[in-house]
Amino acid sequence: MIRKAGPLHFGILTLGTAVFSACSSIVVVESNSGASTSTAAGSSGSVGTGFGGSSATSTTGAGGYSATTATGASTTSSSTTSGTGGDPPGPDEAVAFQINPGHSGSVENDSLTPPLTMRWSRNLGAQVSYPLIAGGRVFVTTGSDNSTAKLIALEQKTGKTVWGPIELGGSKAASYAAYEGGKVFTVNYDGEVRAFEADTGTELWSMHLPSMGQFNSALTALGGKIYITGGYGSDAIFAVSEATGALLWKRSQQATDDWNQPAASAKGAYFACECAAVCGVEGMGGGDLWAPPQACVGNGRGGTLLSEGRLYVFADIGVPHEDGPVFDAATGGKVGTFTQDLSAFHKGRGFFFSYAPRILTARSVPGMVPLWSFAGDGTLSTMPIVANGHVYMGETSGTVAAVDEVTGVPVWSQNLGLGESINDGGDWHDAPRMGLAVGGGALLVPAHQYLAAFW
Repeated sequence: MIRKAGPLHFGILTLGTAVFSACSSIVVVESNSGASTSTAAGSSGSVGTGFGGSSATSTTGAGGYSATTATGASTTSSSTTSGTGGDPPGPDEAVAFQINPGHSGSVENDSLTPPLTMRWSRNLGAQVSYPLIAGGRVFVTTGSDNSTAKLIALEQKTGKTVWGPIELGGSKAASYAAYEGGKVFTVNYDGEVRAFEADTGTELWSMHLPSMGQFNSALTALGGKIYITGGYGSDAIFAVSEATGALLWKRSQQATDDWNQPAASAKGAYFACECAAVCGVEGMGGGDLWAPPQACVGNGRGGTLLSEGRLYVFADIGVPHEDGPVFDAATGGKVGTFTQDLSAFHKGRGFFFSYAPRILTARSVPGMVPLWSFAGDGTLSTMPIVANGHVYMGETSGTVAAVDEVTGVPVWSQNLGLGESINDGGDWHDAPRMGLAVGGGALLVPAHQYLAAFW
């Protein structure tokens, strides 16, 4: 489902000071054949508009967080940069959907600081997945209703092909990838799992999960194990050895469903299960980390996020929209609720994006007290990610925007100028799920069949 863009109007709902910078850049566009051309991209940043007046006051909001409340006209500034030079710094990595094995959407120790410049873009010929960023390379899967699933590795600095594309097979084009220890792991729609050497693309092993179900959830790799959930006929979670491809264990569970990606820690894996609960499975042996819930009606779907010792479960089980369960990751006990919107978490704050209306709201964690809200240009559309004090989101208008993590004040935005929307990917059966990523000092933005890099 591709969502149409709404009217363009930047704003912050509880904060009025808005500063965006305009950027021009050189964009490297390269076909799958490897030939590249450089073209000047005059994609200017958008200017945010406040609520009017001439000053702003600083207040301390609920939970002790500082917020800026507008009392006057916003100030604006712009900067112009160009060129493709400069290495993105590292060594932080994005190794899974929503950056890390917990899928919290945050990256630590990254130096990325707006305003940013688009350094390159690539048309990869089919819808692009969430990127993995490691070792100076970017890894994505691609696919659409008229293109098979593929895996490709790009040079992070230039966007040029390092290896691939490699056919991943499957009856539909959905495919997912994760990274650990110099290897890239993939699963296709039919449950074929493969491992590749990240430097060369050499296939190390392949195996087929013992299930006839559909595999339409992101996999997670941590501690030498790959965790995968299957739905629509599989209803199980699997652990596979990263080294050999051997099946370590399979746990049948009447809870897995479409898009139920497992979160992982050093102890094991966590996934949504029946009774609006969470199941925890010990990594090596597949035993329960705590007593599983009693069987009841309802499926767990939508995935699990792990942040600061708490598990946030997206449970499509008829619970109210504002009443997603939160659990203690050590005991499995329920400790609260949260709004079941597209979410990211970082340092005592949660960032929740809702489609109706399209607003990003920051809340204190665990109290869930609202701190600030941001509407962008009215077409916000992706899960938020957090890096170096800023929250980034994409918009169906083709714009990517950044706001201050603490105050919500807009600090930068730029339209990709590629004529494509930035969204969550729509139908994840026929194409991989999209999503922003930050790693190695770079922001990677999928926009349908394009991938763009900023720093």
